[in-house]
Amino acid sequence: MQVITIPNFWEHQHYHTKRGEKPPWIKLKTDIIYNEKIQQLKDNERWIFVALMCLAARHGNEIPADFSYIARNCSEKKGGIAETIIRLKDLKLIAIKRIARSKQNTITDKIREDKIREEESSSFKKRYYKGQEMRVKGVKLFVIPKDGGPWLEFTGQEKDIEYK
Repeated sequence: MQVITIPNFWEHQHYHTKRGEKPPWIKLKTDIIYNEKIQQLKDNERWIFVALMCLAARHGNEIPADFSYIARNCSEKKGGIAETIIRLKDLKLIAIKRIARSKQNTITDKIREDKIREEESSSFKKRYYKGQEMRVKGVKLFVIPKDGGPWLEFTGQEKDIEYK
């Protein structure tokens, strides 16, 4: 089985997984925007790289090289992930390596756990007001305009909300 790693990942992280716990956050240095390799990436490739950093924290810097798994976690199409992984590897922002069979079951279990968690979270119904999606921010509800404009605070009544 192959895994994706991010070179020097733990050198930049304050929070280490010593007992198998998953870090709740990662560090991202502000000078990353000046990195020549990062500047060569397209916007969606940058997002995928940041998502890979989050997955690296979740998987102890051994992300399963399963493009459909990565695509689900990055909200990207599987085909675009493959191209981006190759590009990131060519720029040496990631590395791909083989792991021992003894570690494969642990990684497969983590993928299974993530998939179950994802399915459970998707079973919740979303809120809509007049066909427009709603989101919670803090303690307030906001309506997200379809045209991409600024979020509008919901001031209506609970009975006006549809759940789908």
